[in-house]
Amino acid sequence: MSTIDGTIQQAWDFTWNRLFYGKTNLFYDCLVSDDPDGAVCHQPPPETIRLQVPNPCGWGSGMED
Repeated sequence: MSTIDGTIQQAWDFTWNRLFYGKTNLFYDCLVSDDPDGAVCHQPPPETIRLQVPNPCGWGSGMED
């Protein structure tokens, strides 16, 4: 495997392993921790979203979609 092939494979693996979240079937572009769910762990829980608690980040408005 050439260097470019290895680099492309690393990027592909990172994208699917760190930025894709299987529970929502979406890709997220902001990692806030090294945890496996680092792309979504900063978001409010579903219960808070259902209550439509206002916040300055627009949670619950579909911005992450």
